[in-house]
Amino acid sequence: GLLVDSIEPGRLMRCRVEGDRRGQTSGAYRVFTDGRPAAPWWNWKAGTSGVWVADGPPLTDAQQHHQRQRMAQAQRERQQQQAEQWAQNLPGLIRQWSSAQPLTEHCPAGVYLARRGLPVPVGDALPLRYAPQLDYWDGPERMGSFPAMLAAVTSPAGALVALHRTYLTEDGHKA
Repeated sequence: GLLVDSIEPGRLMRCRVEGDRRGQTSGAYRVFTDGRPAAPWWNWKAGTSGVWVADGPPLTDAQQHHQRQRMAQAQRERQQQQAEQWAQNLPGLIRQWSSAQPLTEHCPAGVYLARRGLPVPVGDALPLRYAPQLDYWDGPERMGSFPAMLAAVTSPAGALVALHRTYLTEDGHKA
């Protein structure tokens, strides 16, 4: 479920979804009102997307073609927005990733993995790292600094686009 506050026809809108924390917007939609109202939507938290179309008689071939063109345009705009967001986030991601350390068997991240029955990967070129103190934010509010395991999230081309953070206790339990 998208949690829509307002509708501005023709504009790509970010919105909260069920389960989002304060400040998160894990969904998006764009409402088209020329012709039969329709809206492509995305819910990244649930990994779903679709197109809502208002009820009415079946669309003609020309109307279907027009709908497909509008949806393709919305998808292109969403991809452009995602690329811009990735570029904006990149300096901070690189800073966090660069300041993190390789995993060891004795760091909280290594202990956490071992407790889960997983081998502790060793080496500098791995997609997992350990941050002894990483700020934890709840929306705009900083809640504190905690140990964390970082996992690099990359684009299909291999570029860093996000970091998955698993916050831990000092003794290697999930916080």
